[in-house]
Amino acid sequence: MNTKIILSATAAIAMTLCACGSDQSDRPLTVIDIETLVDAADTGEGRLEMLIHPEVTDSTMLGISNIAGTVGNRLFVSDKGQLITFDTKSGRCIGAFNRRGGGPGEYHSAIQPYPSVDGNGWEVFDLISDKLFRYDLHGNHLGTIDTLGIERDFPLPGGYWGGLTHAKDGEELSLKIFDRNWRLTDSIPSGAYYLVAHMGNSTVGMGADIITGKDIALIQHEFNDTLYSIVSGEKNLKPYAVIDPGKYAIPDPRKYSNLDAWEADRRNTIRVRFIPSAEQMMLGYMYENKLYLQVVDLTDGTLLFSRTVDPDTRGKGFVMDYDGKEVLTMPIPYSDGDGFYFLILDESMSELTGVEDTNPAIVKVRF
Repeated sequence: MNTKIILSATAAIAMTLCACGSDQSDRPLTVIDIETLVDAADTGEGRLEMLIHPEVTDSTMLGISNIAGTVGNRLFVSDKGQLITFDTKSGRCIGAFNRRGGGPGEYHSAIQPYPSVDGNGWEVFDLISDKLFRYDLHGNHLGTIDTLGIERDFPLPGGYWGGLTHAKDGEELSLKIFDRNWRLTDSIPSGAYYLVAHMGNSTVGMGADIITGKDIALIQHEFNDTLYSIVSGEKNLKPYAVIDPGKYAIPDPRKYSNLDAWEADRRNTIRVRFIPSAEQMMLGYMYENKLYLQVVDLTDGTLLFSRTVDPDTRGKGFVMDYDGKEVLTMPIPYSDGDGFYFLILDESMSELTGVEDTNPAIVKVRF
């Protein structure tokens, strides 16, 4: 199996916000200075802890996969419309199904799948039909809820759902909070047009780069990347961190009279993707045909880890040490607030296990 279809370098830098701390009221606002991080030498090591090596069957050979969440000892993985649940202790498949289609109880595309609160099934938001489908672990349809034209949805603490309303020109997005049966309970003006959310054990990336978690975080409309968090149920934005690109900042296209001029100034800029986890933040960006993977301390901005991948090896992963052996890894846009998640790619797993057709392993990495 080709590692590039597991997680390409492009997907690796498509990191989305995750795991903000639940109480940001007293924490200092950390500024992450990108200018000081570009061209940093390799530094730091990660501690890789094996989470699961999923078994390979006809229905569980992983391709373009994302972690949808974990509940107890169950790992939920979405893969090109197929939804798979693994036992993290044994790697065995508990259930796998694909209910794509246009009939009753079928989704057009599993845009945002999440494990159910009790871990005994799936909840799938289908953007095409604006419906939420519920299934058990084996794909039996349990019910459908009309999400009332909400642009996208994500679970919140306490068994609630969050959703973004469609915004008209000149209007800001509004965050709506619904109970589990989609009854409106609250509404929070976002003050932004671009939302990123985090909800503990579940991760998706789509359009607005949503990751669901115990907190909600927003990137303000300005091109300076100030990150804000909202604890579910509170109606105030709390500054969380600042990613300062400095001279690498993407210029505001509204200040240009034509697209060519904007594109010319944009060539030497950097778009930073990120995943915070507890008091650390992982950064991913491209610069001068190199893919950067870095981890900084959110208390003071200190660089803890830095690696680059050169153009001729891009897509083959970052080299890390696992059990005394060098392995190729790729970050997964997922965190539970207690560490970052990576794949040990199938090429390295084949060398470790001696089995040619093997799934990548999923590991937790602490820095």
